[in-house]
Amino acid sequence: MHSPYLSTLRGLSNLSMKLRFFLLVLSLSLFLFGCKKDEEDRDATVAKDHSIANAFFNDLYRVVDESAENTAGIRALECVQSIEVDTLSSPKSILIDFGNDPNCTDQLGVNRRGQIVATFTGRYRNTGTVITIMPMNYRVDGYALSGTKTVINEGLNPAGQLYFSVSVDNGQVTHPDGDYTFSWNSNTTRTWVEGNNTWWHVDDEYQVIGTASGVDRSGNPFTVSTQSPMRFTVVCPWITRGVLKISPEGKLERILDYGNGSCDNDAVFSIGDYQTNILI
Repeated sequence: MHSPYLSTLRGLSNLSMKLRFFLLVLSLSLFLFGCKKDEEDRDATVAKDHSIANAFFNDLYRVVDESAENTAGIRALECVQSIEVDTLSSPKSILIDFGNDPNCTDQLGVNRRGQIVATFTGRYRNTGTVITIMPMNYRVDGYALSGTKTVINEGLNPAGQLYFSVSVDNGQVTHPDGDYTFSWNSNTTRTWVEGNNTWWHVDDEYQVIGTASGVDRSGNPFTVSTQSPMRFTVVCPWITRGVLKISPEGKLERILDYGNGSCDNDAVFSIGDYQTNILI
């Protein structure tokens, strides 16, 4: 004899099994999606692009500064073919020509080609001086660099330290093989915290705070702000300490920690609880 009660139980049992299977599949899908999303959100491309641009444009000024001061010892500019200085124009200008030899490198192993032109309204230490720097068909280790860097001497801060407004406009960096190009702009305040009372550049150290923005090699817009002031020295090609917050559009914030003062290209990259070391 067929029992409606037993039929109902069998139906509920089948429904329960289907429901459990559905929930299992749903849970697995959400887990895999979450892992994939988390994996995608660990991308450090934007941090690397910002660091590359920042290093190249800092190096751009170092080269101009040494050429203008004609001071040996910080960096050997062996690959410079000519330096032309025009002191009659206003503002005064300097043209540094590295030529086009792809094999010539300096003592630090850096290869440069092309030209850099810079104009000066006065001396670097004089309040109000404006220095404008522009690379022209210029490459560093094969990377093509373009844009305008402007340094303005703002005088002394309340602590008696020289400080400068530094900006990069329309900055672009292109991979040596032309695989990608990314854009970069920045507005920072650079304070001369060590070595400003000596003539020897090797003890110079600066503190930098400010913001940057750009579009990384994947086409993603981003902004950068200082969480802890950056520190760099004239004799080290990398930032030695400081913390940045990097905000890619539509993604979680990234934190980039440059460490405790060591001269190396290692930094700690983190997104939420995820953390890893990256080379920059």
